[in-house]
Amino acid sequence: MADYGNRSRAVFGGALLGFADELEAALRSGRISGPEYRSARDSIRKNYGAYEEANPYEAGGLSMAGSIAPFLVPGLGAALAGGRGALSMGRLAAAGAGYGAVEGAGSAAEMSDIPVDAVVGASMGAALGPLFAVPGAAKKAHAFRGGKKAERELYDLLNKYVGV
Repeated sequence: MADYGNRSRAVFGGALLGFADELEAALRSGRISGPEYRSARDSIRKNYGAYEEANPYEAGGLSMAGSIAPFLVPGLGAALAGGRGALSMGRLAAAGAGYGAVEGAGSAAEMSDIPVDAVVGASMGAALGPLFAVPGAAKKAHAFRGGKKAERELYDLLNKYVGV
């Protein structure tokens, strides 16, 4: 059975750096805190958690595709690359730390968990960011300009590594 709602949650979760469940709960409840918000958020998380457990590769691949989406915005890849092509190892680590911190904060289960989860995310991002220095990988990741060619390349990468 197709689960388009949770597939969308996976994509938006990646694109919104882990804040998709909070945003959806706020839209559903009309609030950004309180018992109605928490109830909606927890329901969304429970539903998505069951989907993710049943379809770990699909959920991971869609989330990864969502996290790449900002690079498909025309010109954003060049801006992130500083207009000079591939980023240096240090800049990749710094960029990874920034994205990781935001992702950690967005993935925190409760507001009180944000500081620790942000530090853990920043640490992982800083460690993994330089992996994009593999010859051509950073240049290719930051060169996306959108359109059908970018979609085909993204689909080929996901199919090769995740089997989506």
